[in-house]
Amino acid sequence: MVKLLLKKQLSEIFRSYFYDAKKNKPRSKASTVSLIVLYVLLMVGVIGGMFTLFSIGLCAPLHEAGLDWLYFTLFALVGVLMGVFGSVFNTFSGLYQAKDNDLLLSLPIPVRTLMASRLLTVYLMGLMYSAVVILPAVIVYWVTVSAAPMAATVLGGIALILAVSLLVLVLSCLLGWVVAKIHSKLKRKNLLTTLIALAFFALYYMVCFRANELIEQLMLHLNEVGAAIRGSAYPLYLMGRMGAGDYLAVVLVLAVMAALCALTYLLLSRTFLSIATANNG
Repeated sequence: MVKLLLKKQLSEIFRSYFYDAKKNKPRSKASTVSLIVLYVLLMVGVIGGMFTLFSIGLCAPLHEAGLDWLYFTLFALVGVLMGVFGSVFNTFSGLYQAKDNDLLLSLPIPVRTLMASRLLTVYLMGLMYSAVVILPAVIVYWVTVSAAPMAATVLGGIALILAVSLLVLVLSCLLGWVVAKIHSKLKRKNLLTTLIALAFFALYYMVCFRANELIEQLMLHLNEVGAAIRGSAYPLYLMGRMGAGDYLAVVLVLAVMAALCALTYLLLSRTFLSIATANNG
């Protein structure tokens, strides 16, 4: 059942690739393939290529400065930003404002099954957007830092991708809930979606356009930035240590991420269970 519901939700998300809403008919196979290829080129070639270049420029200097963890921390932060940016609106529309919520909750489908499929969809979308940032950084580190223990760095890189994607899931669910709450109280509901979208786009492009300046400032103040993160944002330091292959950091960070995901699942399950009870009552 989870697989079936997941397939249904993914088909709705990517419906525009297979169906032309303006012409009100399915797209041709050639048109669908072209759109998918264009999307892959954009994600992997353009965005992935951009972060690959950033990784190449940062990896060696930070490694030589003994700040490998800071390298992973920076890309983890960008990965979280990118993941939330790419999935928060899907979370809002697919989890909280889905048109079939009432219908599915009225059917004899366990709430846990419905929640698992919805959260898995959110997770996969967040993973897709965050991995396009984290994966190039991890691969560049593996290739560049040949002196590091390979087993530890491979485990750390995989664990970092997993941790970032789980954090994106939690934050997307939280922000999607906030957007849904505000959205339910507004008369002009499209205005909220537009304003939030503009805010996200503005923040994203501000970071992109100022990337070179931010990197230059970082290189000038490496030790200060590192000390500030260790002193006031220790969880970020642990996440960076995890990416660099610190086994203890891997265990601690993944344990915290698992706990946050479990709490998110329980809270959302209670919300949907109350809706289902009201529908069946």
